[in-house]
Amino acid sequence: MNNTSIFTTKGQVVIPKNIRDQFDLKPSDKVVFIPGKSSVVLRKAVTLKDIRKLFASKKTRTTSHEKIDVVIQESVVKKYLGKSKNGNT
Repeated sequence: MNNTSIFTTKGQVVIPKNIRDQFDLKPSDKVVFIPGKSSVVLRKAVTLKDIRKLFASKKTRTTSHEKIDVVIQESVVKKYLGKSKNGNT
């Protein structure tokens, strides 16, 4: 299979169909570009919906989506801003 593509003058590139199928990429999915020294890695972005699926085990089925969202938001704030919800670092 041919896994190459060409950039357009607008900086756009088409991800080959076999790659889109392999990674279940659909129209309007978000992707993340991770730059390296001599390459760029393209990954499907993780959404809150994806993270919620991780909590869908029998053990956590009673956990509400709202509680999961709060935990995720607090974790993001702590990681990127260095603060917890109560102001501690």
